[in-house]
Amino acid sequence: MKSIIPSWYEKFKCIADKCPNHCCKDWKIEIDEASLEKYSWLKGENGRSIKNSIDWYEGSFFHENGSCKMLRKDGLCFIQKNFGESYLCETCAVYPRHTEEFPGCREYSLCLSCPEAVRLIFASGYQTVYRLQEDEEAEKIKFEPDEYQMYGYFSKLRNRYFRIVYDPEKTLDDKCRELLMACEGEDHCPDAYPWKLSDGLSEKELTLLESLTEIGDGWHQILQDYRSCVGNLSEIERKDAEEKYKTCLCTWKYGDISWEEGFSAVLGYYIYLFLCSAVYYGEPKEKLVLCFFLVRCFRELLKSRWLKNGFTFSMEDIMDLMSRFSRQTEHEDENLNLVETGSLFF
Repeated sequence: MKSIIPSWYEKFKCIADKCPNHCCKDWKIEIDEASLEKYSWLKGENGRSIKNSIDWYEGSFFHENGSCKMLRKDGLCFIQKNFGESYLCETCAVYPRHTEEFPGCREYSLCLSCPEAVRLIFASGYQTVYRLQEDEEAEKIKFEPDEYQMYGYFSKLRNRYFRIVYDPEKTLDDKCRELLMACEGEDHCPDAYPWKLSDGLSEKELTLLESLTEIGDGWHQILQDYRSCVGNLSEIERKDAEEKYKTCLCTWKYGDISWEEGFSAVLGYYIYLFLCSAVYYGEPKEKLVLCFFLVRCFRELLKSRWLKNGFTFSMEDIMDLMSRFSRQTEHEDENLNLVETGSLFF
């Protein structure tokens, strides 16, 4: 059994009370059976506080004002503060780490719904490394022989795509066109793909995003901001705003990482996350189009934040927007299916 561990995965450390968009709010935190058993034996005032914060029938923590009852006013977890990390339930101990098992290989990743994961992946830029190593734990899923062959093919294809994505000499638009050429065959020319990442969101695309089930607060407000800041512009105003936005993107940096480099790393993340799922369903081209669509959507949503802020944005804006955007697509299968299916028609 092999495993793949990206370089940004090993760097993750929860920033706790400094997190701008807490994972301790907006969604139900399910508690595993082992943790429920552990909590049931806790004694004293702190133990009672924990037990009274659990919905024992549902096996999850109660919420108060949209947040887990274990989230203190100072932004720290009551359980970790009083009993240590070993007492966290599996959900809280693992998130935002994610493991996907493929035939013969276990792939580790982080969820972009975590703001710190966004920062780490963006900041990894062209230095991102996907390390292949032996995994001592045996396979947990029984796969068919042809699935091993398919995963081997898709993983080699993905490595080829990585060489394009992390090439510092190419623009993001060029990378997207070249990726589609590599997917469909060398007989296709770049002119076959006239669209660009800078193309604005169409009414159909906005309607699709608005139809997603809202996970956490702020998602519909983000889309309303886009309509008011970008959607209401005249054609001339929109072109002028896009030119100014491009200028801002060309000069913007987070440390030594340019916007182009950071978003190449995000595109690489999406390809790493989605491409090999074609082993189970879909085609590589469909997965690529999904990756392009997600990056293009975020570029546009960041534009509305840039306009709203008075022609500026920060890494904090990227972390906030991307984490809220990813909550809609990474943690709700129905939403992801809608986006993946819808992106093929735009």
